Formats: sequence, structure tokens, C-alpha cells
Amino acid sequence: MTAVDHSRVISACGRRVTHRTPIRAAVDWVVEAALGWPLGLALLGLAAARSRVFDRPPRILLAVSGPLFLGLEGPFLPIAGALSAVLFGVAQMWWGLLLWRSAGVPEPTAA
Repeated sequence: MTAVDHSRVISACGRRVTHRTPIRAAVDWVVEAALGWPLGLALLGLAAARSRVFDRPPRILLAVSGPLFLGLEGPFLPIAGALSAVLFGVAQMWWGLLLWRSAGVPEPTAA
């Protein structure tokens, strides 16, 4: 540790806690959002698949495209990463269209 680092170390309950800079906090937030968005939509796709509100293809696409995007997007698979990003975007646009169209449809009433 350098002398500059010592000025940022705070002793709390006998433990060393380092101060997070605003840049580090922003990087942490971006990483968490980058992981949370695809995984959150995958969970939403699984919930939609269980609810059976819309047709099967958009439910499956939303559930599968998020983890595919996380697994294939990166420096090792450039073509598969680009395709998974397109697939992930198509799934989100499809769900947006489905929700847009269903917003004006009245709910069925019990007879």
C-alpha cells in the first residue's frame, strides 16, 4: 500500500474499509446492471412461460435470450455475441409489441 492509499483507508470495527471513488461506484453499478438486466428478463420470461398469457415463442425467446447474451457476448465469440445481442433485442421488442397491443384489450368478464 502506498501513502496515498493509506489516506483512504478507514478503520471500522477493527476492519479495514476502503473508500470507493465515484468512478469505482459507477463501474460497479454498470457491471451490476449489465448482469441484472439480462438475468432479470430471463426470470421474467420464465414467469411468463409459467403464466401462459402470451404465445409460446415469445415466452421461450425472452427466457433464453438473456442467458445466451451473457454467455456469448464477449471477445471470444464475436459473431455469436453479435447474434445473441440481436436476438436479445428482438425478444425485448417482441414483448414490447405484445404488451403495447394488449394494453387496449379489455379483460374478459365472468358471465
